[in-house]
Amino acid sequence: MPTFEDACEYFSDRRSSQRIAYLPQYANDKILESLMQMGFRRSGQYFYQKTCDLCQECVGLRIPLQDFQLSQSQKRLLKKNASLEVSILQPQETDYKTELYLEYQKKTHLDTDSLWNNHELEKMLQTMRQQVYTHPNSSRELCVSLNGNILGVILLDIVGSSVSAVYSFYDPAHKQKSLGTYLVLQSLLWATKEKIEYFYMGLYLQGHKKMNYKNRFRPYETLNIGDSKWKKACVEKEG
Repeated sequence: MPTFEDACEYFSDRRSSQRIAYLPQYANDKILESLMQMGFRRSGQYFYQKTCDLCQECVGLRIPLQDFQLSQSQKRLLKKNASLEVSILQPQETDYKTELYLEYQKKTHLDTDSLWNNHELEKMLQTMRQQVYTHPNSSRELCVSLNGNILGVILLDIVGSSVSAVYSFYDPAHKQKSLGTYLVLQSLLWATKEKIEYFYMGLYLQGHKKMNYKNRFRPYETLNIGDSKWKKACVEKEG
């Protein structure tokens, strides 16, 4: 399995190394679930795993759903967003979701209101189709809506007794609804109801402002790539 090195997206003075596998035809659920357990993440038909030798601060994070407990703040968020509708659907690209994705990228990751030129727009659309709309048949998207209008989407890979949160995007105009957290929370509740064993949240970097939300879902386990073992990292629920 080839390994690639590039600039680290989290530390400007470091290099990042990752092992990448390309599966042109998705493997069976057993193989896909094994990749999750090994700490691989999926983007389209590519599966990648961090293999940095000098830095192992990025760890995998998963939630054992049998033990998952709502915190008081999460209960308040559910109550505040009680008017939102939740649905589980086959992933399907639509013009509305495309506009939502582009707006999310502008305001959340790029922090700009500037218009993209044709090349930039096409590149962003290609990224969206790989991140969200190239997926195994068992994948689903959980959507939250208000009065029939979709406010947020999270793509879930569902294989065996595991669910992996692949990517999410939402309307940044509804900041007060904490939609990023709410999408994960509703996904956890759905997976728990479906008797799923583990919910994989992806990579976690302690103290990173874009990853701190992940440690609010408790208890959770982390995977150090160095020893390939999942360990209980937090057993107490947040207040």
